[in-house]
Amino acid sequence: RPRDGGQRGDRGPSRHEGRPQRRDFDAPRRPPEKPLSLSVRFLPESHALDAIIRRIQSSRRSYPFRDIVKLFRKDDASLAVRIEADRMADPAARIRQCRACSLPALTSDELAAHLVANHLCDFFEARDVEVEPPKGNFPCVARCGLTGVLLGPPNHHSFAARIQEMLRERFPNMSESEYRSHIEMVRDAETIEQWREAARHQTLYFRKPEKANDAAPSESPSPESPAFQGDEATPPAPPPAEARGIPRAEAEAVFRRDIMPRLMGEATHVICKAAVLKNMPNRRLAAFLNDAFDRDAELRSQGSLARAIHAAFHHRGLHFFRIDDDRGQEYVTAITPSRLDVTNVTEEIRAIVGHIESTPSCQAKALVAEIAGDGDDEKAKRVSASLRWLIEKGHVIEFFNGALALGASHPTLTRKEKPAAQPEPASTPAPTLQEESAPETATPAEPTEQTEPAAEPSPAE
Repeated sequence: RPRDGGQRGDRGPSRHEGRPQRRDFDAPRRPPEKPLSLSVRFLPESHALDAIIRRIQSSRRSYPFRDIVKLFRKDDASLAVRIEADRMADPAARIRQCRACSLPALTSDELAAHLVANHLCDFFEARDVEVEPPKGNFPCVARCGLTGVLLGPPNHHSFAARIQEMLRERFPNMSESEYRSHIEMVRDAETIEQWREAARHQTLYFRKPEKANDAAPSESPSPESPAFQGDEATPPAPPPAEARGIPRAEAEAVFRRDIMPRLMGEATHVICKAAVLKNMPNRRLAAFLNDAFDRDAELRSQGSLARAIHAAFHHRGLHFFRIDDDRGQEYVTAITPSRLDVTNVTEEIRAIVGHIESTPSCQAKALVAEIAGDGDDEKAKRVSASLRWLIEKGHVIEFFNGALALGASHPTLTRKEKPAAQPEPASTPAPTLQEESAPETATPAEPTEQTEPAAEPSPAE
């Protein structure tokens, strides 16, 4: 009611009177989309995995496993994605994939649009050529009201192709009918002549020569062929039309007919690099993969990527151990940590072991300076050589930051179930870590871009 207490009718009609009131519950609601019946696993890319393994083997140092997994998660070029259709929900479900760049797609139309937009120029070369100006009587010329680009007369054969080009390059999210509503007709003679001059420069597409393994095998002429029959031989066939240069519409038709079928693949599961999934046209599939990646990262050591890297390291002969206790941080190394009997060793080795035992996390440079002293270069060389020998034998562990520790205090984790250990002598200190055990499984295959580990570590690992 008004402030003066009167009725609304006393102050005249409301500015909203006569308008239909908006009701959200009256508007048609879009039904929720059915969730995608796909399972996703993340794998290390083979080349990046080999580089990490070579680094661990050559450095002779121990690295935290969780930091290695983070390296694969942060670099899209080091990550591969395995997408599998749920055959329990739909036995005929298939995933389409581009054989040129391994991009996945849910439908054939989506994959065909990707091939035309991204791989047409792999087989055709676009060249700007100069041709004769269009001839004929053109009373008007169409102009784009959004960009001011001249599209051509409506009665010219290039008008429809020009509209499709504008939709493809400038307005991909606009329908053709909506775009046509922004077209205006200009009857100015000067503008028509301007279009004639611009139409002399066209972009034609020329077919590129294909590779030997992609091209069809050519038959060499034999003495019985017409090429060897003199003047009576049949003249060779003229080159195809696309070899002389064709417009884009004709190039797309040739691409769809002759090239696209062999670039379209489908299977129950596909593997692709994570770098290919950037700017994926299917936003629904992109959101599904992003959610799966976040869930896998939250699982940490139990995620599919961590399990795949763990199995690959085991397969390549790397070793794992934990520090502090059985739930401590896990480290990977190329050398098996082992115990050293110091009864029959040199003085330098005994001094190194004693210094590391009394000074946890000491550095190699400080250790050599402490044992060798100042000015004795010969002894410093002997101590450095002895320390290097201890590291290579696994009696001393050198971490990624240069810290040193005794190998006896960090037993290696194993994937095989061992029998009960016999009680050790009283003089031998008990290990600070219980070994993990898992059911005995077959040796896993090395994860590559096209294959995944044959067996994964148990959840305990």
